[in-house]
Amino acid sequence: MLIFGAIGALLSTTVLFNIGRIEVETASDQYSASKIIEASEVREGSNLFTLNAKKIEQNIATRLPYVESVTLKRVLPDKLVIVTEDAKAQYQYAFKKGYLLVSQNGKVLEKVKKKKPDMMVIKAELADKPKAGYSLEFLDPGDADAFAGLMDKLREYDLLEETSYIDFSDPLNISLLYQGRLKIVLGSILNLDLKLGSAVDMCTQRLEPDEMGILDVSIINEATFQPRDELF
Repeated sequence: MLIFGAIGALLSTTVLFNIGRIEVETASDQYSASKIIEASEVREGSNLFTLNAKKIEQNIATRLPYVESVTLKRVLPDKLVIVTEDAKAQYQYAFKKGYLLVSQNGKVLEKVKKKKPDMMVIKAELADKPKAGYSLEFLDPGDADAFAGLMDKLREYDLLEETSYIDFSDPLNISLLYQGRLKIVLGSILNLDLKLGSAVDMCTQRLEPDEMGILDVSIINEATFQPRDELF
């Protein structure tokens, strides 16, 4: 029995289950099926069970920046299906006289010279050589976690959707542009719940809907508002 099992295992990785067909399931408007297969480096004749799935997924995701996720499906006896989902530019980071378009998951998609309309602009200290297809890196790795925490809190307090600009270049002096009319000064990342709670209270209860100026909530329980036309 052991001999038969060994023979079966050998056949499954040599003769049986070799790839005869490669198909792509995608709704991509960025890349064709042939382009995705080419990036994968998978060839017909390779064995379904000895494929390095992680390497194949990484090949596609890094070589085709606008692919957000990759999944492989093995269909016996000889078919490999590559499933991809497109990335969408969600944010643009100011970088060296241009902008890096970045997905919601933090993947760098491309660098452009002109700012995209109706897309949040973020100013931060970034690593020197960002590369399309890879995750965005901050100059100080600790800032990445702090910024992710800030975004989560802005989302929790329903402020993110109407925020068009975030200045995170100094993590001790964070500010953002809300509704195109209020510069909200947060200071450091500390006590964000209290600061954002205060900002929401000021925006919804105390300020008029058309008031423009600087709302400083960096000092706990001492929110101040200064009317001003020039915010940044």
